[in-house]
Amino acid sequence: MLYDLTELKSYSNGDKEFEADMFQTFLDQAPEFLSQIQTYLAQNNISEAGKSAHKFKSSVGIFGMETIRKGLEELENSCRITAEYDHLQELFSDVRTLVNEVIPQIERERQRCFA
Repeated sequence: MLYDLTELKSYSNGDKEFEADMFQTFLDQAPEFLSQIQTYLAQNNISEAGKSAHKFKSSVGIFGMETIRKGLEELENSCRITAEYDHLQELFSDVRTLVNEVIPQIERERQRCFA
């Protein structure tokens, strides 16, 4: 499982509308973060790629997406030490794959809020 909703549920206290809003925010922001990071890497703007990874890391935290969070943290840290471009691309590719896998799962969770 790529996510754990324990933390989200503790914040929501059963408020399905709040949960649905949080899911929607993630669904809206995830593609934007991925696009930003990809663009910054393509522009060789490693510092900004790392900053975007850091911001995205915060967004995945509430959903217990530990594997994705760790991938973003590794990408962020590698950007700080200016790792080789190929390594950064590999880290980003791994994160992107996981995020693209979790997006439909989060969409199903959002839909359950309305059931």
